[in-house]
Amino acid sequence: MVHTRVLRTKLIPPPRNARTLARPRVNQALKQALDYRLTILQAETGYGKSTALAELAGELQPVIWYQANREDNDPLVFLLQFCHALQGALPAITNLPTPFLEAWDGAQGPLPWRMTLDQIINAITVA
Repeated sequence: MVHTRVLRTKLIPPPRNARTLARPRVNQALKQALDYRLTILQAETGYGKSTALAELAGELQPVIWYQANREDNDPLVFLLQFCHALQGALPAITNLPTPFLEAWDGAQGPLPWRMTLDQIINAITVA
């Protein structure tokens, strides 16, 4: 069985730093973005995206935080980490395919990621 470890540090916002300069306009814009189903925050490295989002996460609960990187290009890694992020922030969610993903060994063929994603969406919708 192939076991993909869940790295918990990817699932928690970075700690807020007391020396971070407050950016109320950025914070307000991010709060307004919560009115939309999807918001993409894009900027080059060093522009403060993670810092701004961590500040916002410190004010809102629950927060689902998932810091993706290259290894998350693998659907199994991505979906398993995402399920754990959801469970951490919203423990009342049931029917997530976490056990299915944890048991997946690849012998069955390619991961049915679309079906798995549908299960995640349905679980979130009911919660």
